[in-house]
Amino acid sequence: MVTDATLHDDSVHRGPAQIIPAVRRATQAAALMASPVILEPILKLEVRVPQEFMGGATKVIQGRRGKIVSMEGEEEVSVIKASLPVANSFGLSADMRGETEGRAIWGTEFEKFEQMPHELEEQAIRDTRKRKGLKLEVPKPEEFMD
Repeated sequence: MVTDATLHDDSVHRGPAQIIPAVRRATQAAALMASPVILEPILKLEVRVPQEFMGGATKVIQGRRGKIVSMEGEEEVSVIKASLPVANSFGLSADMRGETEGRAIWGTEFEKFEQMPHELEEQAIRDTRKRKGLKLEVPKPEEFMD
Protein backbone atom coordinates (compact mmCIF):
# COMPACT_ATOMS: atom_id res chain seq x y z
CA MET A 1 0.00 0.00 0.00
CA VAL A 2 1.26 3.47 -0.84
CA THR A 3 0.71 5.82 2.10
CA ASP A 4 2.91 8.75 1.09
CA ALA A 5 4.66 9.99 -2.03
CA THR A 6 7.13 12.76 -2.79
CA LEU A 7 6.59 14.38 -6.16
CA HIS A 8 9.08 16.35 -8.24
CA ASP A 9 9.31 20.04 -7.30
CA ASP A 10 9.05 21.21 -10.91
CA SER A 11 5.41 21.12 -12.12
CA VAL A 12 6.57 20.16 -15.62
CA HIS A 13 7.82 16.82 -14.26
CA ARG A 14 4.87 16.19 -11.94
CA GLY A 15 1.96 14.05 -13.04
CA PRO A 16 0.43 10.61 -13.16
CA ALA A 17 3.60 9.09 -14.61
CA GLN A 18 5.21 9.47 -11.19
CA ILE A 19 2.45 7.67 -9.26
CA ILE A 20 0.92 5.12 -11.65
CA PRO A 21 3.98 2.82 -11.93
CA ALA A 22 4.25 2.73 -8.13
CA VAL A 23 0.66 1.60 -7.54
CA ARG A 24 -0.07 -0.48 -10.68
CA ARG A 25 1.27 -3.83 -9.42
CA ALA A 26 -0.19 -3.38 -5.93
CA THR A 27 -3.59 -2.58 -7.42
CA GLN A 28 -3.46 -5.66 -9.67
CA ALA A 29 -2.58 -7.89 -6.70
CA ALA A 30 -5.37 -6.35 -4.60
CA ALA A 31 -7.93 -6.94 -7.35
CA LEU A 32 -6.96 -10.61 -7.59
CA MET A 33 -7.12 -11.06 -3.79
CA ALA A 34 -10.56 -9.43 -3.55
CA SER A 35 -12.47 -12.46 -4.92
CA PRO A 36 -13.81 -10.59 -7.95
CA VAL A 37 -16.97 -11.61 -9.80
CA ILE A 38 -18.03 -11.03 -13.38
CA LEU A 39 -21.12 -8.95 -14.04
CA GLU A 40 -22.95 -9.48 -17.31
CA PRO A 41 -25.45 -7.14 -18.98
CA ILE A 42 -29.06 -8.33 -18.96
CA LEU A 43 -31.73 -7.33 -21.47
CA LYS A 44 -35.42 -6.83 -20.77
CA LEU A 45 -37.26 -8.79 -23.48
CA GLU A 46 -40.92 -8.45 -24.41
CA VAL A 47 -42.36 -10.87 -26.97
CA ARG A 48 -45.85 -10.65 -28.50
CA VAL A 49 -46.79 -13.92 -30.14
CA PRO A 50 -50.01 -15.72 -31.16
CA GLN A 51 -51.20 -18.19 -28.49
CA GLU A 52 -50.36 -21.26 -30.59
CA PHE A 53 -46.67 -20.25 -30.82
CA MET A 54 -46.21 -19.31 -27.17
CA GLY A 55 -44.48 -22.63 -26.37
CA GLY A 56 -41.91 -22.11 -29.11
CA ALA A 57 -41.14 -18.58 -27.93
CA THR A 58 -40.66 -19.67 -24.31
CA LYS A 59 -38.47 -22.56 -25.49
CA VAL A 60 -36.17 -20.11 -27.30
CA ILE A 61 -35.98 -17.78 -24.28
CA GLN A 62 -35.27 -20.53 -21.76
CA GLY A 63 -32.76 -22.21 -24.07
CA ARG A 64 -30.70 -19.01 -23.95
CA ARG A 65 -30.50 -18.73 -20.14
CA GLY A 66 -33.51 -16.41 -20.20
CA LYS A 67 -35.85 -16.07 -17.24
CA ILE A 68 -39.57 -15.66 -17.83
CA VAL A 69 -40.86 -12.83 -15.64
CA SER A 70 -44.52 -12.88 -16.69
CA MET A 71 -46.88 -14.24 -19.33
CA GLU A 72 -50.18 -12.55 -20.09
CA GLY A 73 -52.88 -13.19 -22.65
CA GLU A 74 -54.47 -10.42 -24.71
CA GLU A 75 -57.25 -11.84 -26.92
CA GLU A 76 -55.35 -14.08 -29.38
CA VAL A 77 -51.88 -12.81 -28.47
CA SER A 78 -49.60 -13.78 -25.58
CA VAL A 79 -47.22 -11.22 -24.11
CA ILE A 80 -44.11 -12.76 -22.61
CA LYS A 81 -41.83 -10.60 -20.47
CA ALA A 82 -38.40 -12.00 -19.73
CA SER A 83 -34.79 -11.22 -18.84
CA LEU A 84 -32.02 -12.43 -21.15
CA PRO A 85 -28.20 -12.17 -20.93
CA VAL A 86 -26.80 -10.08 -23.79
CA ALA A 87 -24.21 -12.79 -24.55
CA ASN A 88 -27.06 -15.21 -25.30
CA SER A 89 -29.07 -12.79 -27.43
CA PHE A 90 -26.98 -13.16 -30.58
CA GLY A 91 -28.94 -15.20 -33.12
CA LEU A 92 -32.19 -14.68 -31.20
CA SER A 93 -33.91 -13.34 -34.31
CA ALA A 94 -33.34 -16.46 -36.40
CA ASP A 95 -34.33 -18.84 -33.60
CA MET A 96 -37.44 -16.87 -32.68
CA ARG A 97 -38.57 -16.68 -36.32
CA GLY A 98 -37.97 -20.41 -36.75
CA GLU A 99 -39.97 -21.42 -33.67
CA THR A 100 -42.86 -19.01 -34.30
CA GLU A 101 -42.99 -19.15 -38.11
CA GLY A 102 -42.09 -15.46 -38.14
CA ARG A 103 -45.23 -14.45 -36.25
CA ALA A 104 -43.55 -13.13 -33.08
CA ILE A 105 -42.80 -9.47 -32.51
CA TRP A 106 -40.27 -8.60 -29.82
CA GLY A 107 -38.22 -5.79 -28.44
CA THR A 108 -35.29 -5.55 -26.07
CA GLU A 109 -33.74 -2.89 -23.90
CA PHE A 110 -30.98 -2.82 -21.30
CA GLU A 111 -32.27 -3.80 -17.87
CA LYS A 112 -29.34 -4.26 -15.45
CA PHE A 113 -26.04 -5.95 -14.72
CA GLU A 114 -26.19 -9.28 -12.90
CA GLN A 115 -23.54 -11.62 -11.53
CA MET A 116 -22.62 -14.32 -14.05
CA PRO A 117 -23.23 -17.89 -12.81
CA HIS A 118 -20.01 -19.24 -11.27
CA GLU A 119 -19.90 -22.26 -13.59
CA LEU A 120 -19.71 -19.92 -16.63
CA GLU A 121 -17.12 -17.49 -15.20
CA GLU A 122 -14.05 -19.65 -15.85
CA GLN A 123 -14.92 -20.15 -19.53
CA ALA A 124 -15.66 -16.44 -19.97
CA ILE A 125 -12.28 -15.55 -18.42
CA ARG A 126 -10.47 -18.08 -20.64
CA ASP A 127 -12.22 -16.80 -23.77
CA THR A 128 -11.41 -13.18 -22.94
CA ARG A 129 -7.76 -13.90 -22.13
CA LYS A 130 -7.40 -15.86 -25.37
CA ARG A 131 -9.04 -13.08 -27.42
CA LYS A 132 -6.66 -10.51 -25.88
CA GLY A 133 -3.57 -12.67 -26.45
CA LEU A 134 -2.86 -13.21 -22.75
CA LYS A 135 -1.74 -16.41 -21.02
CA LEU A 136 -4.80 -18.62 -20.46
CA GLU A 137 -4.12 -19.07 -16.75
CA VAL A 138 -5.05 -16.20 -14.44
CA PRO A 139 -1.99 -14.81 -12.62
CA LYS A 140 -1.62 -15.25 -8.86
CA PRO A 141 -1.56 -12.16 -6.60
CA GLU A 142 1.97 -13.11 -5.47
CA GLU A 143 3.23 -12.43 -9.00
CA PHE A 144 2.49 -8.72 -8.48
CA MET A 145 3.92 -8.33 -4.98
CA ASP A 146 7.46 -7.09 -4.59
